[in-house]
Amino acid sequence: MKKQLLIGALSFVAILLANTSVKAQTANVTINLSDVISIDPSSTAAGANIGFSYPNEAAYRADQTVSQNDHLIITSTKAFDVKVKAGGENFIGTSGDATGKTIPISVLTIKVNGSSDVGGTASEVVLTGATEPQTLITNAPLGSLKLVDIDYFIPKERSSSDDILGKAAGDYKQTVTYSVVNH
Repeated sequence: MKKQLLIGALSFVAILLANTSVKAQTANVTINLSDVISIDPSSTAAGANIGFSYPNEAAYRADQTVSQNDHLIITSTKAFDVKVKAGGENFIGTSGDATGKTIPISVLTIKVNGSSDVGGTASEVVLTGATEPQTLITNAPLGSLKLVDIDYFIPKERSSSDDILGKAAGDYKQTVTYSVVNH
């Protein structure tokens, strides 16, 4: 009898298992992309003060370079260009005897430092006071956190000419604005 009871119970379990169906559900997963092109606010260009100093005669006879690592940190979902624009045609004297005096903005050249990992084609830009931005990098490939190291450069030919030499002592300032646009 125990044997028959065991066989009956096993048969009942087998019938239950045979009639049980598996239930499934489906989820829809969506990835929504947007075009992004940005300069990260942690870039060293944000609020940077770039300074050149001419304290003695040797300084006027030498090239001067101020290098800025991670000056621009760019993220773009498409190929892009980097542009630069001076705030005016001249550096304007802001202190001392220089107040109100000018130095042509064209004394300053902006270059992409070779340590950059941005890609594309870089050009040296001798700043002008043009209303349109000048192209510093063209056709850089898309990417996230692309680092652009910048060299600000004043060649000795400009500092030993009357562009700088013989100007009134004091500080001269001008803004430089960088922009990133889709290529």
